[in-house]
Amino acid sequence: MNKHISERASLLVIAIGCFVLLGWQLDISLLKSGFPGKTSTMKRAMAVNR
Repeated sequence: MNKHISERASLLVIAIGCFVLLGWQLDISLLKSGFPGKTSTMKRAMAVNR
């Protein structure tokens, strides 16, 4: 059970990082923020490192 939770959490973190990178590539502010409603943007280096 714990293995499945950690695998899903890992996939979620990877997906968020990919969406942020896509947001920077296509200049979509909603994707660059990482989370809806967040005013500041996630930096590209953080998306790659996380």
